[in-house]
Amino acid sequence: MLEELQDKRIHVVGVTGAEGAAVALFLSKRIKADFTFHDFCQANDFKKSFWSFHDAYSEAEKENLFTQLTKLRDRINFGDKYLDSIDEADVIYVPQSWFRYKFNEPLRKQQNKFSSITKLYFDLTKAKIIGVTGTSGKSTVTALIANILKRSGQKVFLSGNERHAKQHLEEVETLGKNDYLVLEISNRQLMLDLKASPHVAVISNITPNHLDDHESFEDYINVKKKLFAYQGYNDFLITNYDRAVTKEMKSKGETLFFSQKEEVKSGAFLRDYDLVIRHDEREYQLCRKQELQIKGPHNIENALAAALAAFVVGTNTKEIRDGLVTFKPLDSRLESVGLIDEVEFINDSKSCNPEATSQALATYSKPIILIAGGTRKKIVPGEFDKMAKAIFDNKVKAVILIGETAKSIEETIRKVGKNYDHHDFLVRRQDNLEKAFKDAMALSESGDVVLFSPAAESFGLFKDYRERAQKFRDLVKSEQ
Repeated sequence: MLEELQDKRIHVVGVTGAEGAAVALFLSKRIKADFTFHDFCQANDFKKSFWSFHDAYSEAEKENLFTQLTKLRDRINFGDKYLDSIDEADVIYVPQSWFRYKFNEPLRKQQNKFSSITKLYFDLTKAKIIGVTGTSGKSTVTALIANILKRSGQKVFLSGNERHAKQHLEEVETLGKNDYLVLEISNRQLMLDLKASPHVAVISNITPNHLDDHESFEDYINVKKKLFAYQGYNDFLITNYDRAVTKEMKSKGETLFFSQKEEVKSGAFLRDYDLVIRHDEREYQLCRKQELQIKGPHNIENALAAALAAFVVGTNTKEIRDGLVTFKPLDSRLESVGLIDEVEFINDSKSCNPEATSQALATYSKPIILIAGGTRKKIVPGEFDKMAKAIFDNKVKAVILIGETAKSIEETIRKVGKNYDHHDFLVRRQDNLEKAFKDAMALSESGDVVLFSPAAESFGLFKDYRERAQKFRDLVKSEQ
């Protein structure tokens, strides 16, 4: 594959970003080509920009990578020169979010030349690829699969789809046909035709989200289906039986389901308290749901999906069980930050959509004070309906809202509340997280849960979900 790029005019957009830097460093070492790199930041912000996109790396690792990247500096078009000569490129590597920025408008005419880091992974590796997508849960499912495979003694690399995940282009070259590459793949990465599908495609769920990226929900669904579009008869699709959209999906290969509600004919399901796999008319009991360190009904789904993915590639059930019960929650996913006067504070900052917050609300049987809200590029009518229903259906005693979405969420709660007899909880808006936290402290009583689950993105209020998560942790710590 790399031979095809030799002597080409290769442009890499967003070279200080997680994807762009990885592609630039990898290709510049491997092939002889006419390289041009682009970044919208000013030249004097080169290091600052690089640092902000590489949170997954230690300070020493960042210094090492940046030192390597500075060797390419004379080929980088910064600031006013951004995208100069882009029309002369033979191949253009773009980050997944390229279309969200007005300054990338010149790229729209060049889309026939596009490639991406995700496509590079598919083109490079000899390993079996397990690809995971979905509206929510994909990070946890991806990490769970990798944990199971690693603990079973397999050689495996995991790569996520955001700045907080390390990229492994160089290591991927060392993987053989019996090794594994587990990829978390977003809707934005699937919008570019990968011309390939993973050996095992996993779809956690699909609900209305990222609709500002798509013309309609139907378009969003069709983009997600691209994950298994190129599968062959020996491949596997693993998808959610409990969701109408995913239940109807079918691959050219073998399609298996996971479910909390039904004992599916072929797949993974919950029977009472047991996680079970059924395949070729045989059943395998994995573990009790209480043994999982990840909590909530949505995480049972995630565990079933991951277990099934590991099973179809030959992992034995004892090793699957071990991988499930040893797995710890990822950062900012229902993370218990601490107790203050017998009130538990939960950081769920990674819940960037209403579906994820709905799932978080269903996790707790104790009275909940919910802190939610953030930013949304485009709010679609009905987007917060399910979340509002979850607020009424669970033990919520107060909802404190911040950010641009506060008004829409409050209006939706009022609208949905007309169908409920009880309205015995407070809904309040606040200017920022600090004030919302103070309200939560004042309203909370022994035995309550204060749940920070935004149901929205962080941009404008914070750099990203990790920064707002740390702010919440700091607020809790200041009261302990």
